[in-house]
Amino acid sequence: KTDMHENAFLICNLVKSRIERKICSNGEYFIDGKCRNAHVRYKRQGTAGSGRVGDFCSFNTDCLTVTFTCIQPKREADTGSAAPAGVRPRWWYNAVTGTCEQFMWDPWDETEMQSPNNFKTREHCESYCRD
Repeated sequence: KTDMHENAFLICNLVKSRIERKICSNGEYFIDGKCRNAHVRYKRQGTAGSGRVGDFCSFNTDCLTVTFTCIQPKREADTGSAAPAGVRPRWWYNAVTGTCEQFMWDPWDETEMQSPNNFKTREHCESYCRD
């Protein structure tokens, strides 16, 4: 028997320790008990390491805390001449290489969802995602 927790449009498979998206037969995402298009977004609920999923859900399970956070892509800031003043270095876990890497982050960027894979220090990134 597979032990699963379901919420929003993600399935936390505790046996396989991975996250799977639920897709409806018409190709839309299954969100909050209904089939909806992929443009539905949820407001940010927390940051990496806070025990909350991050950008688009308001639920909390042990599986999602680490597994979900550490497989997310970084959300890098524009570092060109038009870069905002608040841009600062942060760390993200690259699940492909298995290492924490530095990137430039804009905490005020609201064009898309912020990634929960975002840590103030390399040490925090490594202890959170590699342990």
